[in-house]
Amino acid sequence: MISFLRYLLLLTLVVWIGGILFFSFIASPSIFKILPREQAGQVVGDIFPKYHLLGYVSCVIALACLFGLRQFGAAQSIRTAMIVLVLMGGIQATMGTIIGPKVIETRNAVKATPAGPEKDRLEKKFRGLHGVSMILNLLLLILGLILLYWLSLRLKM
Repeated sequence: MISFLRYLLLLTLVVWIGGILFFSFIASPSIFKILPREQAGQVVGDIFPKYHLLGYVSCVIALACLFGLRQFGAAQSIRTAMIVLVLMGGIQATMGTIIGPKVIETRNAVKATPAGPEKDRLEKKFRGLHGVSMILNLLLLILGLILLYWLSLRLKM
């Protein structure tokens, strides 16, 4: 059981981090390169709920695995890992439930607004929200990579 929990924990983190890397550095840039901007935004907007769901599920599974490993006495000092995972889950939830909907709302408002100062203001707001989303996504990736490395050093084999 301990081996399975370690395996599932590491697999979950690798899938989560891999999803972030794939979406951020392969899928999204390719979509925006090939499709017109508005269509690309629609495709990426359709992917986002699934992307965030992957993060939510991964976080819950990883936390459950750490808790199980702690119960079996197979993990040393996992409190830090749990804190990092909760932080990562919070970032993912913020992106999926607060920032993401605001980005979509603002994007739709930009499309519906005629050219002028209001449209310029909305476009600036959209760029700011998109920037926050990108920073949070990068932070999520960095935390995930650090956590994966940290766990690879500390999990008893």
